[in-house]
Amino acid sequence: MRLASLFLPAVVLSASIAEAKIKLPALVSDHMVLQQEVKVNVWGWAEPGEKVTVKFADKTVKTTTGKDKKWSVRLEGLKAGSSGDLTVAGEDTVVVKDVLVGEVWVGSGQSNMEWTVQKAGNFEQEKAAANYSKIRMFTVTKAPSDTVKDDCVGQWQICSPDTVATFSAVGYYFIRELHQN
Repeated sequence: MRLASLFLPAVVLSASIAEAKIKLPALVSDHMVLQQEVKVNVWGWAEPGEKVTVKFADKTVKTTTGKDKKWSVRLEGLKAGSSGDLTVAGEDTVVVKDVLVGEVWVGSGQSNMEWTVQKAGNFEQEKAAANYSKIRMFTVTKAPSDTVKDDCVGQWQICSPDTVATFSAVGYYFIRELHQN
């Protein structure tokens, strides 16, 4: 019986350590784009009271996680063209790779936003020319809900001949025009 009482606290301890991880929303992930020249919100979750430091470019911002396990910071003065890794550190460290600063546009609403580049009349030509590593698209997976959600399912994609097929055609042609000009 003595053995069982020693085993149980070890299991409880390892479970609490596993929960201490910093968690970021899907939007704050590899290849993301941060809006230039505004206060950019970066947020996530960690254990209550955990001190969190966010670093990007020459900016470092610190905060403490609230009782609700949420934390949030704002990065200011980000200039277009800046790039690098964004580091979030607390009890552990999460590195978001290949982050760019530039223009962020939201395409939402009508079903025409779902019309993809692969449905364009000249898709093979568009695909061959789609070498724009600074154009990225974040697509949110549809998940209807009657309640507000803190996160979504989705990922950032870099525009290339291998990925452009599933880009929103409206979004792609719009941002490509801005990028080229």
